[in-house]
Amino acid sequence: FIGETNLLEGKVIHQRGRQVEVLLTGGLTAYAESDQPLVSGQPVFIAVRPEKMGLRPYEGAQNVYAGRVEDVVYIGTDTHYAVRLPGDQRVRVREQNDDPFSRPLANVGDEVKVYFDQAPARVLLARLLRRRASSAHIAPSRIWANLNSNSATAPNGLIIAKRASV
Repeated sequence: FIGETNLLEGKVIHQRGRQVEVLLTGGLTAYAESDQPLVSGQPVFIAVRPEKMGLRPYEGAQNVYAGRVEDVVYIGTDTHYAVRLPGDQRVRVREQNDDPFSRPLANVGDEVKVYFDQAPARVLLARLLRRRASSAHIAPSRIWANLNSNSATAPNGLIIAKRASV
């Protein structure tokens, strides 16, 4: 895996097969997948890559949240949006610029909706991430950044994992 991911903190409400319903910090409910058995109340993180989130509405989205745009960065083929969700959770959304004359979908300060499906959202056990963080003597807010020695947390708080697959 090389890239970045968003981590949303919460607690398991219930699990049915692979589908997990999670109560996120801030009171939002999210749907994600896990192959591991989980129990109600268990602390978890939901990992979702920025390109699997969107600002464009589509029918059937399982996770839809209101938020406020804090940053917009045009990167040529994509535009990255930093969005603050309720509960002070921040996500990065990456939208492709499909048209050479594409304009940003939102500006700093705009209220938007963030959409993502259950299938690309994965549940990670909080205790495992925190254990790795405490063994590295770091704050829990930087746990993903220390899953391996080739990771970092960007100054804006976006957590970036740069672990190469073998």
